[in-house]
Amino acid sequence: MDGGGVTHISETRKVEIVLVTAPKECPKCIECEAIIARLEERYPGRIEFRKVNADAPEAADLGVVMPPMLIVGDLLVCAGRVPVESSLANLVELQLQEDAGR
Repeated sequence: MDGGGVTHISETRKVEIVLVTAPKECPKCIECEAIIARLEERYPGRIEFRKVNADAPEAADLGVVMPPMLIVGDLLVCAGRVPVESSLANLVELQLQEDAGR
C-alpha cells in the first residue's frame, strides 16, 4: 500500500497455478478448474495456468497426494478438496502485489 492506502498490483508479475486432476476428472476437479477460469477473468493475462493429469510424470515430481491438488507458485493450497474461492483469490492478489512492493 502507498501512503494513501492504495494497494498496488504489479503489472508484470504473473502467478503460476497448477491443477493436478484425477485421470478421470471428478466434480471437484471440474469445480477447481471453474474457479481458476473465474480468476483468469478477474486477472486477465496475469495467471499462468497448467493442468496436469495425476498419471503424468510431472505429477509425481509435484508429490501428488490426492487430486484435485492445487498449487499456487510454490505453495500447496489444497489436496483432495475444492479451495474456498475467496481465499484463493486473496492468495493470488497477494502474490501479484508481492513485486509491486519491491
